Amino acid sequence: VILNTIGSCKELYEYLKEELCREYGFTCRSENILDENGICVFPSFLLLNLSTHVLPRYRLKRIKRIKSRDSTDRVVIITTQLVEAGVDIDVDVVYRDLAPLDCIVQAGGRCNRNNSHEKGEVNVINLIDNSKSSRPFWSFIYDSLLIDATEKSVKKFSRSVCESEFVTGAMKEYYGYVLNWISGNISRNIIESIKKLNFSEISEFRLIEDTRRKISILIEIDDRAERTRKRMEEIVAGEKGFRRKMEIRKIRNEINSCTICTYPREKIDYLKNINGFEDYFYVKRKELDSWYKKDTGLYLESEDSGLFIL
Repeated sequence: VILNTIGSCKELYEYLKEELCREYGFTCRSENILDENGICVFPSFLLLNLSTHVLPRYRLKRIKRIKSRDSTDRVVIITTQLVEAGVDIDVDVVYRDLAPLDCIVQAGGRCNRNNSHEKGEVNVINLIDNSKSSRPFWSFIYDSLLIDATEKSVKKFSRSVCESEFVTGAMKEYYGYVLNWISGNISRNIIESIKKLNFSEISEFRLIEDTRRKISILIEIDDRAERTRKRMEEIVAGEKGFRRKMEIRKIRNEINSCTICTYPREKIDYLKNINGFEDYFYVKRKELDSWYKKDTGLYLESEDSGLFIL
């Protein structure tokens, strides 16, 4: 199941975990149902969560577990769109929350990827956030014009269509709609700026304008992560210029493995800043239970279904 926001991904995962625990007579609050990598292990299958709120080292381990599983093992994956590019997994059935057509096709690429069955099945649904905004989840991250182009491109098909017919018939129309919109929209903006003599703005046009604040959070998940954070601060305090950059580069892989990058809508001033690093924060080991969950990753009490995206 591929969802558009981290919030909705966590919500569906938690719902399924609770229902399955009830079915099998387990206690969801107990860590006993989770293995060392944060995967729910039930008697007949695995349930796992993937998003960028899960530390990279554990995302990688979960993906390896999916790929190395026995052919008879059943796996249910609740994830964001991070699996759509560069993640080589093979599943039988995909459910994809509505997205631009190219994203849907990418999601389809995870289905029967190794041609191990006669055919796979990809289902596209339009999820609505009924908790607060009553907005479709795609509206938190995608431009409505891309969704309109998608809907126009697929409206000629019936509710069920084979892959070859869909890709060749819909993709060409989709990119045609997008190209016309991009060229027309940018041209109008440039002409308007010329009329107002705002020449400096002409070179600054971007197809997607992202003004959100991006932060990095190092999670002291273990001794190794704690040592990495301390080493970062030692390097900043003791080195300068090129030497500082080289020393940081030496531990870059360690830093990345225990760091989460995200775009919070609210201020996170209650997190402690890593000395010498702007917009880089960390969670102390003794506070880990308040900030990080073994299966769903970074946790903020105030987060809702639309608060975080990929």
